[in-house]
Amino acid sequence: MVLGGPGGGGLANNVVGDTYVEVSGGIITTQAGSTAGGSVFGGGYARNQNVTGNTHVRIVDGANISGGVYGGGYAGPLSIQGNVVTGNADTLIEGGKIGTNIYAGAAGLSRVNGTATVTLKDIAPGDPFATDFTRQILRGGIGTGGTAHTVFDHQTAPFLGTVGTANNGQMDSIRFVDDTGMDVDPARFHGRDWLIENGSTVDVVAAGTMSSRTFTHAGLLRLDGPDAPENLLSTIGGNYVSEGGTLAMGATSDEAKNFLEIQQAATLGDDGPTTIDLDLSPDWDGDRIDLVRSAAASDAGAFTMTPIPVNNGSFRGTAVLKSEPNEAGGLTWYIEGVPEELYRVVVNNGTLPGGLSTDTFYAGDTVELTADEPAEGMRFTGWRIDSGGPLEGIDLSSPSTTFTMPANDVEVTALYEPVPSPSPTPSPTHPTHSPSHGPGLPETGSSSLTPIALTVGLLALGGLLFLLRRGLKEGRH
Repeated sequence: MVLGGPGGGGLANNVVGDTYVEVSGGIITTQAGSTAGGSVFGGGYARNQNVTGNTHVRIVDGANISGGVYGGGYAGPLSIQGNVVTGNADTLIEGGKIGTNIYAGAAGLSRVNGTATVTLKDIAPGDPFATDFTRQILRGGIGTGGTAHTVFDHQTAPFLGTVGTANNGQMDSIRFVDDTGMDVDPARFHGRDWLIENGSTVDVVAAGTMSSRTFTHAGLLRLDGPDAPENLLSTIGGNYVSEGGTLAMGATSDEAKNFLEIQQAATLGDDGPTTIDLDLSPDWDGDRIDLVRSAAASDAGAFTMTPIPVNNGSFRGTAVLKSEPNEAGGLTWYIEGVPEELYRVVVNNGTLPGGLSTDTFYAGDTVELTADEPAEGMRFTGWRIDSGGPLEGIDLSSPSTTFTMPANDVEVTALYEPVPSPSPTPSPTHPTHSPSHGPGLPETGSSSLTPIALTVGLLALGGLLFLLRRGLKEGRH
């Protein structure tokens, strides 16, 4: 037996001030004839051997304790005597082996009048404590007005033991702090108040009730973890207080889903609503799925969810979180599909896919336009956007084009114009000459022959007269 407080003979022998016990090595075992076993106590031995102050017990790697660990004192050889720790009892477990149970308070009739806390700190996978401890963390002897608590501080290993017992054996609180991440079976965790601190994760791995009074959520509560059963129903026995945490869930239909039942009210704390992180089935059809239900008047803003876009063969739209009063007097939070809005395209003098002149499309769809074949004597000149523009991606000069559908209706028209007549061939500037005529002479039958012939004749006549006159003059001589 290891005592932090006074011991021996049942005589009054109080310690005024705090006590400290640390076990970091060696074996503490039961001696022959001992009724206390190889246990460690933060307080005194028996009646009237009190600690007027606080007790501190620390168990670390290397410790091998065959009995239990108590924050308070022993109860004496007959377990009918008792002593008191007037202050708080802090028990810190950082490793080691413990053969029986861990008690936040004292043994038997002994009491801790203040706050008795058992903290499991930095317990990682593979640590001896993580693999060997399968017993219980219990309240122990707690004085009137005192409270008992269990804290998981940066624990990443599974906890194989049990915290508290049902009903009167519940711990006053169970807290998950400093980036703790662990699986929790509610059947092995009995606490009136639960706290998941920001940064810590609790994976619920079985159905059951997680608290009887208040559940404060600032971290991550997962109902759809890898070790959780399908369609897990989790229950919070008291009130739910949202402090900006996240609730991870999965859902396919209203019959295939995770579900959180709150037996009292869901309220919105100072740090904001709980965000529902929903793993929604890819083939969800848009029908309503209930997710969370409270049984007393609740704040509708206690839960929120980012709308989830859905586009499958059954439904195209958005999953939206809604709430409504239920018959129990509380609220039910559920998702429901809001179909995506369709917008109309009207094509004049052209067609859409399928040969349609009008059809509906979702914003973001690619819309194909094809202009009608021009009538005889006409040609395509371009598209005119009558309404709903501008249209992203459209080629106004092409008879076949596409555009990205905007979030509004659209009307377009294919335009045509007459094909211009061909220009006439111009007449030759000079007439064509026959090889039988000399250069520059008109052809026979030309309209310019008569004046030319007359000119030639006059010239010839003038020349003849000149010759005759000359001959006469020469004859006289």
